[in-house]
Amino acid sequence: DEYPNLDEGLFLEEFSLRISPDQRKLVNLVIGDPTLIKPGGKFNVKRISEALGMSWFKTNKVIKNLAAIIYNEL
Repeated sequence: DEYPNLDEGLFLEEFSLRISPDQRKLVNLVIGDPTLIKPGGKFNVKRISEALGMSWFKTNKVIKNLAAIIYNEL
């Protein structure tokens, strides 16, 4: 789409206020590099943790907490 949907923009803006700084970094990273999502739809935790400079365990926790927030929003 050439013109972003205003409702989507407002949702993303409001959503970004509800997530932690680490979750925001994760979202921005994955938006910038969609190859961080494997073909089956799972995150490549190893590559994301390396890019964010976090341990695998912390990255996995950030992903799981973000997934819970998204699930509750839908």
